[in-house]
Amino acid sequence: MSHEVSQHKVWNAPFDVNMRLVQGMLSLGLGYSAFEKFCMNMNLNIMSSRTFNFYKKKKILDGHLFAANRMLFNIRKEAYGSRNDNDVIDIGVSYDGSWLTRTHTSNIRIGCVIDLLTGFVIDFQVCQSVVKNVSRLNWPLAKMLLNSIFGMKALENFAASHMSGHLARWKSKAAIKLWERSESIGFRYTSLLSDGDSKAFLELNERKIYGSQVEIKKEECINHVSKRLGTALRKTLKDWRVKGVTLWDKKHGNLKEETIKKLTRYYANAIRKNKDDIEDMKTAIYATLSHSISTDKKPQHKKCPSGEDSWCFYQSALARGKKPGAHKDWVETPTNEKHLCKILPIYQRLASTDLLSTCVRGSTQNSNEALHSMIWNNCSKENSASRNRVLTSVSNAIYEYNVGTLKTLETFQGINCLPTSSTSNHLANFTDYRRTYFRNKICEI
Repeated sequence: MSHEVSQHKVWNAPFDVNMRLVQGMLSLGLGYSAFEKFCMNMNLNIMSSRTFNFYKKKKILDGHLFAANRMLFNIRKEAYGSRNDNDVIDIGVSYDGSWLTRTHTSNIRIGCVIDLLTGFVIDFQVCQSVVKNVSRLNWPLAKMLLNSIFGMKALENFAASHMSGHLARWKSKAAIKLWERSESIGFRYTSLLSDGDSKAFLELNERKIYGSQVEIKKEECINHVSKRLGTALRKTLKDWRVKGVTLWDKKHGNLKEETIKKLTRYYANAIRKNKDDIEDMKTAIYATLSHSISTDKKPQHKKCPSGEDSWCFYQSALARGKKPGAHKDWVETPTNEKHLCKILPIYQRLASTDLLSTCVRGSTQNSNEALHSMIWNNCSKENSASRNRVLTSVSNAIYEYNVGTLKTLETFQGINCLPTSSTSNHLANFTDYRRTYFRNKICEI
C-alpha cells in the first residue's frame, strides 16, 4: 500500500474523482461557480478554486493539447503517407473563423483548416487581440463622453468605433498564421473554400503568402451562394414595392416567401447534382425558373430533365405515356410570367460562368459549422472565457471531430492515468454511433 502511494507521488497522478469532476464541468461549458452549486446540491465536499484551476490548466489543457497535436500529426501522415518528409503538397481546404461572442466584439478568435479531400481537421489557431481595454483611447475625450447625459453608452460607442480599425486588421490573423506555417507541416493551401465576403481570402492574396508565383484560388460554399438568390429576390420585391408595383400578394403566381425559399433550395440542388459540369449547372438552374413560369396553356419544360424519374411532373408523365396533370396542382413554385423580366437578371448573374466555376466541387462549409458547434458547446458564447479555456475546448472538439468520442475518451484517460470504465466507453461508443447515423440520414435526403 505504501509502495502504491509513493508511486503515485512520483508520477504525480491526479485523483480520479477530482479530474473527472473538473472535466465534466468543462465538457458542459461550466466553470467553478457551477461546480460549487453542483457540490452543494449533491452534498459533496468541494475542492478549492485553486485546485480546480490547477486541474483545468495543468492537467486537462496540457493533456488535450498534447493529444490533439499528436493526433493531427498522425492524420497528416496517414492521409498523405506516400510523400517524402520534405515534399509540400498543394491541397484545397475549407476555412472559417469564429468569435467567442456572438456580437463579434470578443478579443478571442479561432480558425480551423479542414481538408476538402479527407474531411479531417489538419490545423487550428486561437488568437487573442492585444487591445483589452480603453487605455489606448483619447482619454480626455472619453472622460467628456462619460460625463455626458448618455454616460457609459456614449463611451462604449466611442471605444467600439476607435477599435474597429484594429479589429479589422487582426480578425484575419488566425488565417495568416495558419497559411504561413502550412509549408512547415507539408502542405500548401492553394484553394480556399469560404463564404462570399471572406476577409481572410483577400488578406491572404494581398500578402502573397506563397510568393507572387502561387495564387490562392477561391471556392464558394454553395449554401452561401444559394442564399444570394433569396436575398436578391426579396430585395427586388422591396424595390418594386417602392415604385408602386406589388409582386407579392395572395394571388396565384406572385412571389410569396414560401416560393422564394423553394426557389433558393432548387437553385442549390441544381448546383449540387451537377457538380464538375458548369453547363449542366446552368441548364438545371434555368430549368427551375422555366418550370416555375409554366402553365397549362404554355408549358415550358424543355430544359427540365426527361425520363420517368425526372423531378419535373410534366417530363415524368410524358415518359410514362400519360397525360400531365394540371400545372396549378403540380408546380410548387408558381411564378407569373409577367414577373420574368424582373427576376431574370438575378438568375443570369447567379448562373454566370465565373460564379459557377467556383462551385464545381459542390462543397459546403457544413463541416466548419459542425466543428464550431462542438467547440462552443464546450465553451458557451454567452459567458466570458480565457484563452486557455477556449484552447481546451478547441483541442477537445477537434480530436473528437476527427477520431470520435470513444477514441477521445480513451486517449485522455490514458494521458492522465485515469482507469477506463465500461460504462463510459459504452456511452461514448453510442454517441459515435448516433452521430454517424444522423449524418448518413441527412446525406440520404
